[in-house]
Amino acid sequence: GESSTYPYILNQTGGTIHVTALLPNPNTNPTATSTAKLVFAWKNDGSVTYEPAAIVSNLQIGDITCPSPTNVTVTNIGTTSANVSWTAGGTETAWNLQYKESTASTWSAVIPLTTPSYQLTGLTAQTSYNVRVQADCGSGDESTFANYSFNTASCEVIDQCGYTFVLGDGYGDGWNDGYLTVQQNGTTIAVLEASDHGLSSTQTYDTAMVALCDNQTTTLNWHSGDYDDEISIKVMGPDGTQVFYQNDLSTTSGTLYTFTTDCSNAPATCNVPTGLAVNNPGQTTATATWTAGGTETSWNVQYKAASASSWQSATANATSYTMTGLTPGTAYQVKVQANCGSGNTSDWTTAVSFTTANEDTPTCPAPTGLTATVDHTDVTLTWQQEPNTATEWQINYRLATESNWSTVTATSTTYTLTDLTANAQYVANVVAHCTNGLTSDESNTVTFETNNIGVEDYLNKAVTLYPNPATEMVSVAVSDANIMITGVEVYNVYGQLINTIVSTENPLRINVSGLADGMYYVHVTTDNGVVTKNFVKR
Repeated sequence: GESSTYPYILNQTGGTIHVTALLPNPNTNPTATSTAKLVFAWKNDGSVTYEPAAIVSNLQIGDITCPSPTNVTVTNIGTTSANVSWTAGGTETAWNLQYKESTASTWSAVIPLTTPSYQLTGLTAQTSYNVRVQADCGSGDESTFANYSFNTASCEVIDQCGYTFVLGDGYGDGWNDGYLTVQQNGTTIAVLEASDHGLSSTQTYDTAMVALCDNQTTTLNWHSGDYDDEISIKVMGPDGTQVFYQNDLSTTSGTLYTFTTDCSNAPATCNVPTGLAVNNPGQTTATATWTAGGTETSWNVQYKAASASSWQSATANATSYTMTGLTPGTAYQVKVQANCGSGNTSDWTTAVSFTTANEDTPTCPAPTGLTATVDHTDVTLTWQQEPNTATEWQINYRLATESNWSTVTATSTTYTLTDLTANAQYVANVVAHCTNGLTSDESNTVTFETNNIGVEDYLNKAVTLYPNPATEMVSVAVSDANIMITGVEVYNVYGQLINTIVSTENPLRINVSGLADGMYYVHVTTDNGVVTKNFVKR
């Protein structure tokens, strides 16, 4: 009899196609000897009045030693950037990624990657792109590529909100070649169709969340298939209100509905963290690092042995977390979720796999918990290091707008960078040079911005006058050794010059015992400018 489900279904309309397919092992014990049947079924869908012959030739069956990655997805799509993530097809820990504009003939390559995610940058807004990921299993063994297509947006992620599309089918067998395109300003944002074989008599709809730019004209276009009378489409706004509904699309083709998006009532978004990685795990500890999906400052972390069924949970207040009490030489998984407050959390990241070091394998754990404290153009970096593993660290820092790093060496877990560019954004990370001769992976990366309070404000802060009120003597002092006092002038409230002193002493003392009680002003001249202070004589 005819099966209702197939591992692979190919819609052949003419000519010849070449297919590579990954078939599951029918035996649950992969080491056991078994025999299986591979069956090809041919069916005419009725689109032609005769049944052309089908030929399957050049069939080759072999072991897959390097499975392709799965679940390739693209999220956080902005005008010039997008996040690509995937799931390892097997035990591989390296991947090759390529991307290009859909109309281009050559691919841009990003290799090698050691984490199952990557942020594409430098893209063109409102442009169709293809991306593909290949597993690198080592020794020249590489998988076939897993492909994905997407369109960049006409606005940034922060200006987008999610619209929910409910794709119904009254019979439960999918849309039979019908599909819906969602366009904004003439660019196709999404192509939607109810799953051909994911529906049944108990599930007669699919749902899809589409991120749309705020306050833009949005057009729904229906592309007719077979049995359009079974189809319904419902669109709900970010606040859950119904925007559009229609069933029985048999009399409709082309533009179905046009509306203007409204994100004003959208709940606060909580984006999934990106770049989750575990590098250089130790024997009993491993540090996971990631990049915040937005402005969140708290994250939920879950990890477990690969063979375990339940997860261990923890909370992190920085973009890194060190798992302890692990078993040497054991495979683990970890995943992270953003906590944006008020019960608003992101989806979980794709779980990342890692294996702890064997007991006889030397390791160099990465620094953790890197923080930055800014004081004008000086920044103090502080971090933690697993005890008795390192006594020297390399600090990497650069302007956020530049690509070249500057480095300095520290001999303790705190270091102050001085005389940075004022009013500028920097990024920094730390690498440990361990006592066993190994070098760690990078710590979490911090971003900070220096202050720009201006020369006059800085002088006003650096120059002090005391005591105040004064009876006998007043001292003028400068806290910055790079600033030199060259003299002072004392004025009364009428602007009359009372006293002038030319001196480079620091502090410079002024005798005020002979002055009448009242308010006086002191003009302090330095090699960096002039600042005025006042005091009260009693």
